[in-house]
Amino acid sequence: MNLLNWRKEMSLGIEDIDRQHYMFFEILGRLHEAAVFESHISVLKGLAGDLCCYASLLFRGEENFIALTQDPNGRSHLMEHAEFQHRVAILEDVKILSDRTKVRDITEELGDWLESHISGFDHSLALRVRPAQERVTIMRPAHTMELPRLCESVAS
Repeated sequence: MNLLNWRKEMSLGIEDIDRQHYMFFEILGRLHEAAVFESHISVLKGLAGDLCCYASLLFRGEENFIALTQDPNGRSHLMEHAEFQHRVAILEDVKILSDRTKVRDITEELGDWLESHISGFDHSLALRVRPAQERVTIMRPAHTMELPRLCESVAS
């Protein structure tokens, strides 16, 4: 069972970002489950890489909204993204991944942080964006693409 789930009440009413948040929780939940079920380190490393890549993609889309709306909280929002990405990057360390308990703790912490971030910063951003949503274009990831290929396309 996936303990870290996106829930409907997290919806911002902005389809692209809601879909990205959903996908992020999916990857985070898979990593958590892999740690719970003592999966091989290569599985954990792959999921941690996917999570790191997807965090970058997700935040890039949100940051487009921040720039387009000239959000007065934009600087704080960007700093929160940078902190989160640093925390996600920690999961790519093999020493961390070898300690399944630590991986479980970090993924739960990231899930809590993300839920709090969505209900705070992201909801306030959505209130600014919604009236002008038709004029705003963000990067829309191809969710049907395999994540390693998705990460390669982000890198290029």
